Amino acid sequence: MKKISFCIPTCRNEKDYISLLLDSMEHNFNSLEHEVIIFIDSDNQNTYEFLKNRNHKFKDIRILKNKLPVP
Repeated sequence: MKKISFCIPTCRNEKDYISLLLDSMEHNFNSLEHEVIIFIDSDNQNTYEFLKNRNHKFKDIRILKNKLPVP
């Protein structure tokens, strides 16, 4: 199977949805060799820390956070 890149943008109030999405992907994919990139635009639920401390099963996962102030 070819490696697929998943780019997942997030914004406010999406921590629970991202958690459900990752759980579903980890459970339902035949291979966890895919690349997963999560971009956190505005983080009002501490999503970045939550994802950094989560036990990920994907071998190639990157969590990026917007460092600019969000109005």
